Amino acid sequence: MKKEHIYFYLVLATFIVSFVSLGFSLPRVEWRNGMDYLGVIVGILAVLVTILIGLQLYNYIFARENLKQIIDGEVLKMIRDYEHVTAAHDKVHDGYDYIVTRFINEKITDAIMTSIMELEQCENPAMKSNCLDYVMKESHSFIEHYRREDGPRIYVGKRTEYLYFLKKVDHMYVPELVEYIEAATEVKPHMMKSVGGE
Repeated sequence: MKKEHIYFYLVLATFIVSFVSLGFSLPRVEWRNGMDYLGVIVGILAVLVTILIGLQLYNYIFARENLKQIIDGEVLKMIRDYEHVTAAHDKVHDGYDYIVTRFINEKITDAIMTSIMELEQCENPAMKSNCLDYVMKESHSFIEHYRREDGPRIYVGKRTEYLYFLKKVDHMYVPELVEYIEAATEVKPHMMKSVGGE
């Protein structure tokens, strides 16, 4: 039982004992203005009941507003998390375009790493874990099938950033991605902006 509940019951018991004691100790004698101690007790009880009802109404309204704020906050968090997960998923699919058309290793690596960075902003552990698993499996698949003659490549100046973010990631495929990035040659961004461009 919570400490607040114990205090409430103690106070309630004290009031009951006090009123019962007052009833036994005072004889029923009319006061000058026509009221006796029973009328005073009933009046006090009426005031206390009114206060309790008022407090219950206040608590109901206050609790409802708090609950609404909590639910709104949670819904907004879920929407933001969904946006991060969707953005991460889209980045991996952008990488697929480069696998299918030109197999630009550095662009694919950047798409995978951008996805991981996007997922770092996700607050929902289940959503983050599921999407991270998907991204890391795609990373594993890419590393297994990249063209060996091209060699692993990443964009200039990205190695430190990639490795920093990978330290935060807990997944079985992280070590091979770290190894790939550490062995990669740094290259400048590809001049062709769109897939299939000249």
